[in-house]
Amino acid sequence: MRVLIAGAPTVARSTLRIALADAGDEVVTARTPGGALASARGTRLIVIADDFDDGAIDAELRRDHPGAVVVRGFSEAVVALAAALRHEGDGREAVEEAGRRSTFLAEASPLLDASLDLRATLDSIAEVSVPHLADICLVDVVDGPEVRRVASAAGDVQLERLLRGLPRRYQVDVAGDDPVARVVRNRRAEIVHGEVSRVFGGRTELGDHRPRSAMIVPLVARGRAIGVLALASVNADRAFTDAQLEHAGELAHRAALALDNALLYQHQSTLARVLQESLLPDRLPEFGGVDLGAAFRPAGDGAVIGGDFYDAIVGADDALTLMIGDVTGKGAGAAALTSLSRHTLRTAAMYEHGPSEILSALNRALLASRGRRGKYCTVALCRLERSDGGFTARVSCAGHPSPLLLRRDGEVREVGAPGTILGFVDDPDNPEVTTALEPGDAVVLYTDGITEARTRTGLLGDRRFAEMLHGCAGMSASAIAARLERAVVESQQGDTRDDVAITVARVTEPVSG
Repeated sequence: MRVLIAGAPTVARSTLRIALADAGDEVVTARTPGGALASARGTRLIVIADDFDDGAIDAELRRDHPGAVVVRGFSEAVVALAAALRHEGDGREAVEEAGRRSTFLAEASPLLDASLDLRATLDSIAEVSVPHLADICLVDVVDGPEVRRVASAAGDVQLERLLRGLPRRYQVDVAGDDPVARVVRNRRAEIVHGEVSRVFGGRTELGDHRPRSAMIVPLVARGRAIGVLALASVNADRAFTDAQLEHAGELAHRAALALDNALLYQHQSTLARVLQESLLPDRLPEFGGVDLGAAFRPAGDGAVIGGDFYDAIVGADDALTLMIGDVTGKGAGAAALTSLSRHTLRTAAMYEHGPSEILSALNRALLASRGRRGKYCTVALCRLERSDGGFTARVSCAGHPSPLLLRRDGEVREVGAPGTILGFVDDPDNPEVTTALEPGDAVVLYTDGITEARTRTGLLGDRRFAEMLHGCAGMSASAIAARLERAVVESQQGDTRDDVAITVARVTEPVSG
């Protein structure tokens, strides 16, 4: 507060000045009427000494500075000063409280927005509330009469342990007078004193830590209450105020948006996972003399459907057809195209006897179904046919990385020749390459999410992948697939940016033709 003291030095004036200075206020003195008029701007209290000889100055100061309190004499100044300081203190406290609230919300917002993971979001909501707003914070999701506890936090270790022992689910009468039901129904926050609702447990469940005062705040997102933020104090001397309820409401608004986004993301991830699983075989077929294995890892956290797929089918002529592919696009469109490609290949493998003919069948289906935008697919296809003492592998590729052959002695080489991507031209060129397989040999089909994986030193590449495969000699098909998948994921520090699909067929024993 800025105070102007006009008049000659006196003991009383000096005392007043010292008191103001000790309070951290700005004190301005003026010994002449002109000095008083020049210094009056911005002052809250103008004190005019009794011995100040120009009486007209009082009226002039009051006229030109209506926001200031003008008093003559130090006895009146004491009363005015006390009132001004009291008003100033209330204002300062309000400003400081507003600053604390702004700082808290500014710090809380990045924590709430840091992740779309539901568990992380829920924990952040609970943890930012304690101890800043309350001793206890509970986050409950409400679905009709059922209330489900999804997160909790407390400022005391023992209390935290007691909270974990509370029921995780309970029922409320949606039309009743339970505070939680009332807050959700009305979408309006409430302060509850004394014995609060059973959201915090009964009289004995929290022992001496049972809440004495609570704020129940709705979590509202997209026009509906999805739950409540329950904040409680276990201190009998601490009762929540309307200002604190408003503060909690500001946090709840941000928390509700973060929670709603996390719930939507979880729902989308679940749908993507279920749909992705439906595009892959439940299990690989049995085929005498051959051990089969496969591995699949979706990009990122699997929330978006990619276009990678694999399958294996035994035809009527007792030949095993392995297939792996990658369609254009992501999401629902990729899922539809993947389904078309996989099932077309499976059907064609039942009546076509050459890998290039099977690929041609898919090419025709893609061209027939294309609209304004093309539908493209890359595929590597390997058909294993029994021969004296082993198998013959007939391989054809359509714009896809060629399979790798792992000999039992650890030698690694490509099998296959480059071919035309499917769905692009009417008559694709997909040449066939034939090679003999002996016991211990393995054929590995894979997608480009492996060789194009971004590591700390650049792309993983063909050479490094071949080195990984070299170390798998003598392993079972499932072990080879699992080891390659793990190595590729670890090379990217667990953050896969593209789908990873691997299919392995390993000859286990000699067979008769």
